[in-house]
Amino acid sequence: MSTTVLLVDGLAGTGEKLVREVLQGTRMFQQVVGGAAGDDGAFAATWVGAKGEAAPDAAAVAHLFDNAPWGVGVDHGLRPKTQRMTVTKAAGNVLYELDGRPAFEVYRDYAKARGVTLEPATAGSFLVGNELGVFFLDELHHARAPVAAGKDGELHLVADVTEGSSVCILDGEADAMVEAAQRAAAEARENLKGTRAAGVLLFDCVCRGMILKEQFQREIDAVRAVFPDVPIAGLLTYGEIARFKGRLDGWHNTTDGGGRDSRVTESRGSPAGFSQ
Repeated sequence: MSTTVLLVDGLAGTGEKLVREVLQGTRMFQQVVGGAAGDDGAFAATWVGAKGEAAPDAAAVAHLFDNAPWGVGVDHGLRPKTQRMTVTKAAGNVLYELDGRPAFEVYRDYAKARGVTLEPATAGSFLVGNELGVFFLDELHHARAPVAAGKDGELHLVADVTEGSSVCILDGEADAMVEAAQRAAAEARENLKGTRAAGVLLFDCVCRGMILKEQFQREIDAVRAVFPDVPIAGLLTYGEIARFKGRLDGWHNTTDGGGRDSRVTESRGSPAGFSQ
């Protein structure tokens, strides 16, 4: 069995596309896990390195082969905080309009209602902590993190958003996010098919750290409750990757995820998570 570990530039805006390209170049139902590099919340430039070299707009890929399965799980625990809106103008990872209004203006009004004055130059942290939720029919399917506002009121996201999509602004409550981390870990354990985990690698969204703050240890404890005797390692990312059988999407934000096998356990997280 094989699993691909993918590490990418967190600000390139091509994460979803890259996951699709990896899937097309591997085998059917290939598991792909990983995360996007960050820069400690500055949202200025993120670098990826391999074999002694590092660069922005880069990616590193490792294909791992084993007789034992890697268990993967993902969850987020985010909840809608606004009415649903329609993406009326977008191109790639740039969101221009929501319901015919400049996207940043929609966020500015949302922030004002919460007692926050939002300006384009300093909006990064608020945008990341209040992501855009994308619906599939009536289901909140995935999140997309805005990381910067442009001069014309557009928002730059970490991955694509499609014109015509139904979306809302999301927020995370601590209890719901911790519960999501535990569900992600439990899903990963189930996907091990009885194999004993050797370790957990957790890719957790930087947004979850911003939202949970001093309560962040609760999320680690939730994963530990599922894997009580297994080493856990991980990092905060600008995007989480968890594509496995049963899931059609591969790129996540504010998500918790991970995987593990009999020799190596990997888990990654954000408001959604996976453990392997």
